[in-house]
Amino acid sequence: MPASLSAVMIFVADVDASAAFYQRHFGFKPRTRTRVPGEFLQLEAGGACLTFHKAWGKQKGPTGSPNHPFKIVLRVPRVAAARRRLVAAGVKMGEVKRFGTVQFCDGRDAEGHVFQISNRT
Repeated sequence: MPASLSAVMIFVADVDASAAFYQRHFGFKPRTRTRVPGEFLQLEAGGACLTFHKAWGKQKGPTGSPNHPFKIVLRVPRVAAARRRLVAAGVKMGEVKRFGTVQFCDGRDAEGHVFQISNRT
């Protein structure tokens, strides 16, 4: 299955403040075509994206935790086909979800860390 690193997703309480830190200190530039103000923002980070996603847990705090604050996102050409191959190989995978033309599916690696396969460019 050909794949490439698309993004590292960081779950945060304040998308804009988090992204501003990396823009200010590392010079990463925002990808305006993949921005949902206050909810989702991607920065170009040298071939892959650093992605900030607003997410809240039951205690009204960010869902990221010291154990799972990041999600590696792998770009694949066909999400459903890649999911089928992974499930057949015994990998625990969720269902394919869609947001417009973007398709994605979360899975868990051998130690239980969350990763995502996506057609997002």
